[in-house]
Amino acid sequence: MARVEAVIVCLLVLAMDVTAGVLGIHAEKAQSQGRHLRILFVECRQPVRRAYELGVAAAAVLAASHAIANAAGGCACSCSGDKLRRSSPNRQMASFALVLTWMILVVGLALLVLGALPTEHSWRVRVCRAT
Repeated sequence: MARVEAVIVCLLVLAMDVTAGVLGIHAEKAQSQGRHLRILFVECRQPVRRAYELGVAAAAVLAASHAIANAAGGCACSCSGDKLRRSSPNRQMASFALVLTWMILVVGLALLVLGALPTEHSWRVRVCRAT
């Protein structure tokens, strides 16, 4: 029975990660459909509120899926280096995967936040930059 529950949790986390990716793609698509003005080397974009909302939703779903994965997977004790060296190869791999998922979460959330920052400023003010 535990194997069935583990598979269900893995599929849930996978579905949430895919959902976060799709929301991020739709946010980028919504932002690109906003008003653009380009004169010589200066490009101005008017932020789109829908893109900001989709980006925030993507970040929330990504964070929630990461929290579920860590809570369901338990904490593979990688606190003590000596204890980790004496543990089985499966536990060592689990510890490595846990650290890797935290690094991926940090990068993913950073990219989502960096993408949402220009949109968050103001809903009516254009953002201009040199291209």
